[in-house]
Amino acid sequence: MGLFRPAALGSALLFGAVLSRVCGVELSGETARATAGSLMGANATLLGFLVSAGALLYAVSATTLAQNLMRTGHFRNLLRDLFVDAGAFLLALLASLLCMFLPASTADALSPLGYGLAVAAALTLLSILLLLPVGRKLWLLLSNLSPTGPIV
Repeated sequence: MGLFRPAALGSALLFGAVLSRVCGVELSGETARATAGSLMGANATLLGFLVSAGALLYAVSATTLAQNLMRTGHFRNLLRDLFVDAGAFLLALLASLLCMFLPASTADALSPLGYGLAVAAALTLLSILLLLPVGRKLWLLLSNLSPTGPIV
């Protein structure tokens, strides 16, 4: 997993560079704003899911498995990855919100809205790629939980 974050960042940057060429030239202002609104909704929803995943981690922190993970440092790594991904989704949300206020066209061929949309899409892709290891770790934790006391 050591190379996953740099590979995800590189993929998102490449995606943003390619998209900036497409968005800067071909998308109308109305279409770009609708796309930014869709990205904003998706980013806000996934950020909410990550916040609820953090609450779920707090709820299972008293189990034996979670306490063993705390002793070995794996729980801290999971929390770090969760907060980094939540921060990435927040940045993507803010970038797509900013796109709502950027001008659609200027006198030259460069469109601030098109480039802003490319940045928002690249940040969204980066956030989704960073979500993969978080989801895997959460699945491993939650699928291996067992009750610690008598079942009532």
